[in-house]
Amino acid sequence: MKRNLFLMGVSVLLLTSCAKQLPFLRSVTGNVNVYKTRTDLKVKKAYNPKTGLPEEDDKTEYILSPGDGNFLRYSLLNDTIKDIIRILPDVEYQGNKIVLDEESNNTDRISDYYFQYAEKDIKPYQRYLASEKLTALPVTIPFKYRFGDSKTLDNITANVSLTYAMGYRIRVNNNPYKENFIRLLLGTGIGNDKYVPKGSDGDESYEPSDHISWTVAAFGVTYEAGSRFNFGAFGGFDKMFGTRKDWVFQNKPWIGLGFGYKL
Repeated sequence: MKRNLFLMGVSVLLLTSCAKQLPFLRSVTGNVNVYKTRTDLKVKKAYNPKTGLPEEDDKTEYILSPGDGNFLRYSLLNDTIKDIIRILPDVEYQGNKIVLDEESNNTDRISDYYFQYAEKDIKPYQRYLASEKLTALPVTIPFKYRFGDSKTLDNITANVSLTYAMGYRIRVNNNPYKENFIRLLLGTGIGNDKYVPKGSDGDESYEPSDHISWTVAAFGVTYEAGSRFNFGAFGGFDKMFGTRKDWVFQNKPWIGLGFGYKL
């Protein structure tokens, strides 16, 4: 009985934590201009989407404050309007100050508004980019470990391959002058592999030959450290065509190291 109550309590805490992060996660994946800051920002109300009316009568200058040691998260309205932002939840009013408060019940009222910067020039150190738009880059995966069984070919293969991958780029550091990202990628491409048919696997008289293979799908996570160069781990599966569909590694999964460079 006590164990069940404990598990229920842990489940409630996990669900509550996930629910609080959902608005930020939705913004990161759906909006290319999500920022976070530890610095107070001066703003004025600009527009209320619920009423469809501008806030022209409210001349109050508000201060967006993340509080002590916290981040305040917000998103730009779009790429063309640079000074209109929308606050993500977990904030509350304290007079004319809007402060991060994870226990606040007033988040809906505040997040309904679009705010406009009262200060025209926002310094680089005042905000950190949390995410960017969909990204794409060429990736080479020169080393793969294949999980298929072969008596002729090694499971670790080195080949020439080129994969074009797309996905999300997410910032993982807070230094405004040095950008570090991880990329979550899905790609497809071609490579050059040794061909041995299943029927000849283990036959010492059969000579493996080079043929084009297709990486049907490659899933990967790469790290970009302040430059355009990326490196990371990938997994996927390859296949050959036509009379070479009986390749010993046909559609077998693999894991490998990948390197990319954003042009």
